[in-house]
Amino acid sequence: MEGAAVTTEDAARAEEVRAWLVQLRGGAPFLSAADGKLLVDWLDAKIPVPTILHGIELVAERRRAKRTRTPFSLQSCRATIEKLARAGGGWRTPADLVVALAPAEPDALVVEALVELAAITGDDPEARARYACAVLRRFHARVWDALGEERAALLAEAAEDLGTLEALLGHDGFERACEEHARDRVRARYPTLSATRVWEEFGLGMV
Repeated sequence: MEGAAVTTEDAARAEEVRAWLVQLRGGAPFLSAADGKLLVDWLDAKIPVPTILHGIELVAERRRAKRTRTPFSLQSCRATIEKLARAGGGWRTPADLVVALAPAEPDALVVEALVELAAITGDDPEARARYACAVLRRFHARVWDALGEERAALLAEAAEDLGTLEALLGHDGFERACEEHARDRVRARYPTLSATRVWEEFGLGMV
């Protein structure tokens, strides 16, 4: 995001979106120029960050179901996010949110995330939802980092599953597809700890 009109808050919101997209897809840790412009337009239109994150996650799920291998970008999420932005809703208390998101058998990393969620404060519903999504993004990053040798095994399994696409995608594209596939499988272990569930519980739309 460039230009004199960009505020610190704008930059913080943009960073949350960038980090969420990268957490889901892996690969290059930056947005393309086209994605950056689109994100500025969304933030200028006051689309809440949790709505954008929810839309990215929905598109990731569809990509998995359809085995879509075109680049995973904000542009590919545009129709979904702009449709979600027309929805509306309210706010759940931190205690309600923890109950809604907690899996049946939480491990140590899950418990750590739930403690952070329970401590959410403030009067702005969108800010509280953004904080909840940031907690979940950090949680999934810790899970990915903690995989150790299992990560290599997951990437190898992804390469086997997607092997027929290697000639089509090229080496770099195939590696990106394998990482996206592996990250998706790890996130699927924690279906309640997602931006989609936060968005559903908060019901955020245009402000």
